[in-house]
Amino acid sequence: MIRLGMRLAVAGGRTAWGLAAVTTAAVAVGTALLLLALSAVPAMQARADRTAWMDSYDWAKEADDSESYTLVDVVEDNYHQADIDVVSMAGVGTDAPVPPGIDSLPREGEVVVSPALAELMMRAPVLGDRYGDVVGEVGDDALAGPDHLLAIRGVSSDEARLFGLPVVEFDHHGEVVQLEGVLRLLIVLGGVALLAPIALFVAMITRLSAASRDRRLAALRLAGATARQVRQLAMVETLIAGAGGLVLGVGLFFTARPLAAHITYDGGRWFPTDLDPSVAGYIIVVVGVPAVTATASQVALARVARSPLMVSRRADRKPVTAYRVIPLAVAVLGLGLLLTTGTAQDIAGSRGEITAAAFLILLLALTLAGPWFTRGVGLLMTRSSKPALLLAGRRLSNDPRAGFRAVGGVILTVLITTMFVATTPAAAASLRDTEVIGQRTGTVHVSLPTSTIAETEVTIDELESVDGVDSPTPVYEALAQTGQDAVKVWIGDCSAVVAAGRLDGVPCDQASVIVADDQRELIDNPDGVVELHSLSPATPVSNTTAPDEDQIETATVRVDDAAIMPSHEGVDMPAVIVTPDALGSVLPQLRPTLLLARYHSVDALEAVRTTVLRRAPDADVSTRETSYEGFSGSVRQLYQTLTIATVAVFLVAGCGLIVAVTIGLLERRRPFALLRAAGTPLPTLRRTLFLEAAAPLTVMSVISALLGIIIGHFIVDAGGNLASLPWGHLLLPVLAGLVFTMTVVGIALPAVNKITAVEQTRFE
Repeated sequence: MIRLGMRLAVAGGRTAWGLAAVTTAAVAVGTALLLLALSAVPAMQARADRTAWMDSYDWAKEADDSESYTLVDVVEDNYHQADIDVVSMAGVGTDAPVPPGIDSLPREGEVVVSPALAELMMRAPVLGDRYGDVVGEVGDDALAGPDHLLAIRGVSSDEARLFGLPVVEFDHHGEVVQLEGVLRLLIVLGGVALLAPIALFVAMITRLSAASRDRRLAALRLAGATARQVRQLAMVETLIAGAGGLVLGVGLFFTARPLAAHITYDGGRWFPTDLDPSVAGYIIVVVGVPAVTATASQVALARVARSPLMVSRRADRKPVTAYRVIPLAVAVLGLGLLLTTGTAQDIAGSRGEITAAAFLILLLALTLAGPWFTRGVGLLMTRSSKPALLLAGRRLSNDPRAGFRAVGGVILTVLITTMFVATTPAAAASLRDTEVIGQRTGTVHVSLPTSTIAETEVTIDELESVDGVDSPTPVYEALAQTGQDAVKVWIGDCSAVVAAGRLDGVPCDQASVIVADDQRELIDNPDGVVELHSLSPATPVSNTTAPDEDQIETATVRVDDAAIMPSHEGVDMPAVIVTPDALGSVLPQLRPTLLLARYHSVDALEAVRTTVLRRAPDADVSTRETSYEGFSGSVRQLYQTLTIATVAVFLVAGCGLIVAVTIGLLERRRPFALLRAAGTPLPTLRRTLFLEAAAPLTVMSVISALLGIIIGHFIVDAGGNLASLPWGHLLLPVLAGLVFTMTVVGIALPAVNKITAVEQTRFE
């Protein structure tokens, strides 16, 4: 039976070989795409595992003095728009642990850099001595990816004790960053949305040679073959192309993996080896693809098994009914109920699996209802007297399943992309608020958490000599309590602070304490004083030891004659400015932990970073741009993810559309040839083929877009942001789907001339 099935598979000569080749290639594309999709989660886990060593320290741990450990501190530096991870290390003991990627800990003044940072240093000399003398490169097993900018610098153990945390053993297993709210919900639904068109595509390609196979097997059935034998032959014939496509698909996956690794996400590009679907993923593909192809062939063979005359006589299939719409209505109501009975965090978190399953059911229900809508479109078209509309309408009404199958992938894509368009602004609004960053453009904030007074003075002197930098000013930081919240207090020369921070409307000449207008409650108290806490004592204290009880960390200031300044919105802006004389004798017992300065060029800013980080390894140098990038990183990640997912889904839909158009042309080459021989003009046949795709696609795209808007509305509602639906952009997926489909169909139209040649009218 196996040998007979193999012979029948290629019994049609070049046409059969061509169909088998196209089917095999289509299965290969579907397999490769499926493997790439299943590689996403393992790739993120692999990246998390490689960078887990950077988060190994236990904040509550106090290492024993007799134990060997490594003091570690991680800060983020920047060069222009590039983020650089800077890890300061110092070993304590003879067997201090060494992180992956390097053979030994760098000594004080030395630095080991990633290959990407080494390349950047060659192009940017200002980075050359920022971290120390470069003595080597970090291996790939410690990097997020080939673009990871990483510096591991050595510092003295005394210096490291001030800001470093002890590590007895570096972790090798990390946790993938869990996205929150609307973003996480979109990622959950996007994963399902990506797999659904791939599954539809794999099922569709098994129909590529269905017409000729059905005729052959129907003839065998009429000759006496049993239904079981016919099914076995179909199984063998289908699995030949499926198995060949599976093998080629795995090869295509490994070939395309280096290209796919260039897709940036979160930490930049991937290492090609990251894109590995794991053993479970390979099992799913190796078992699932043949299973889908075999199942699709058996479903398509049902007519042959029941009665071969139904195939030989081309009898109509069982008509589709309105009952197909019921599951779609139930799925929409069920998903809507699920999305409106909880927050976005709940829906994507504890109920994430249920949400994903409900969305998958919705996609399946839309696929089930599609032929009914297609049949309705066909019946409307048959009322026309125009030949092309009449022919296309008869085709769609007689075989609505095939009509929908041609555009099903694009329709699912329209639903998915419409949902993305509807929810992206809500996700962005939940993650980004431009008012959060109050730091002014052209200012630099330098945080010096462990620098001594003398070291800070030296840093200020060096900054004053940097060309393009003005007004470097020290600031003593504190907090003041207002009810349950604490507000930021800056202590320093008021005029200098205003100039360096580019603040407006601060009446420095009116009082020694200036309070923001929205914090008047600070001065509305009977005692007339405000208590400041979290002050930094003059001598830095190691974060692994308890502070000295004699060191001052609190103080009070009188606010009887406080002046009022405009509130400066932003988490990095002060609510209170206090002049030094308001603290009196307390100030010499404190140290400044913040430097403010203005810069006038990018080169000046980079010089500031180099000056500061060369002297203070734990310093944080921030600008409005870098702070804003930190707050909007999740938003950029959202847009990148959704863009990649949309392109991938459209790619799958395009492959499915090409296969569907090919199937339609091959299955109807004889009817089209007979119509042409009977006098039907060639342009009419081309318009017929065009309308068969355009008409159901237009109607179904509108339905899919409405479903996408409804789901998007539910998601936005769960996120608590009803006003963010971008109504002006919701038609873009529909228009993109129409243009995309019409382009593919238009490319196929010239083939109508060849498939309607006279020789196609022969009956054998």
